[in-house]
Amino acid sequence: MRKWKIILAQFRRERKKIADSKASGSGIGDIYKPKWFAFEHLAFIHGRDCPNVSVNTEWQSNQQGRLAKRQQQKKKKGPLDCQYL
Repeated sequence: MRKWKIILAQFRRERKKIADSKASGSGIGDIYKPKWFAFEHLAFIHGRDCPNVSVNTEWQSNQQGRLAKRQQQKKKKGPLDCQYL
């Protein structure tokens, strides 16, 4: 496990060097090219450290509750008395 952490840390350092060289406004020829032997072999883990899209389930449940409440109010009022919120 310890070796894997070291390898991942080196992979992240190499990726950061690439990103920093792109962000500096340099030309295409000036972008850092990793010399570390394992960089290309570990390309499959490139998205591993990216955060996942989160879902706010509390907001969704509130929205669903409001929608259900509106539908009940529409049924009670009838088609002529509907309010559009």
